[in-house]
Amino acid sequence: MQFGRRKYRTNQSFLWRACKEAIPTTSNLIRRKCAVELACMTCGNLTEDSKHALLECPFARQTWALADIPWSVISQWRTNVEDWEQTVMDNSHSSPIEVVASARSFLQDFHNCTSRTNLPGQSSATVWSPPKEGLIKINFDAAVGNESCEAGLGVIARDHEGKCIAWRTDTLEDASAIGPIITDILRLSSFFDTVSYAHVKRSANSAAHCLAKAAFSIQAGDSPSLFV
Repeated sequence: MQFGRRKYRTNQSFLWRACKEAIPTTSNLIRRKCAVELACMTCGNLTEDSKHALLECPFARQTWALADIPWSVISQWRTNVEDWEQTVMDNSHSSPIEVVASARSFLQDFHNCTSRTNLPGQSSATVWSPPKEGLIKINFDAAVGNESCEAGLGVIARDHEGKCIAWRTDTLEDASAIGPIITDILRLSSFFDTVSYAHVKRSANSAAHCLAKAAFSIQAGDSPSLFV
C-alpha cells in the first residue's frame, strides 16, 4: 500500500493499521485481554474486525452511502484513532449523518491544506505612454514629507513625443486638503475642449512622482530634465 507524502500522517497510520488488523476493534481488544463484548457495538454482529467495522457493518454502509463520494476518495477520510478508541471505551457513537458531516469537514480541510495555491505571477512594470499626436498628457503625484505635515505636489505636461511642455511643484501645509485641489482641477478643466482622467501605476508616473518628492527643495527655475 502506497501513500502520497501530502496525505495526513494520521490517515496513513490508521489505514496501515486497518490493513494489518491493528485497529481497536472488539476482536482485537479481546485478543489483548480487554474486558469488552465480542459483538459489534452498532449492529450486534458476532465478530467485529477491521473489514466489518469499516465496510460491512450496516452503520458503515449507511455512512458511505450518505457520503456520496467515490471509493477512490474514501481513503482520504481522516479517521482519528483516539476517537475510535474513545467510542469503544465509552460505548458511544455518533449518527451516520454526524459522521458524514465530520468527514466532509475533514476532507475540505485536507483539500485546503494540500491543494497548490495558484499564486498570480508578478505583474510587469507599467511604463509611461505618450498621448496621441495633438494632445497633451499631464501627470501629477503627491508625496508626504517625513519630518513635516506638508505634502509635495508634482505636475508635468508632455506631448506625443514625450517632450516636457510644462511642469510645476508646490507644497501644501495640510496633506489632507484635497477638496480645494479637486475644485481647482474641475474649474481649470473647463477651459479645455477635451479632458479625460485615468489612474496609472507609479511606475508609469515616475516623472511626476520625482517632482512631488523634490517639491521640498527644487527651485522654480530649475530644469526638470533630471526627472523626465
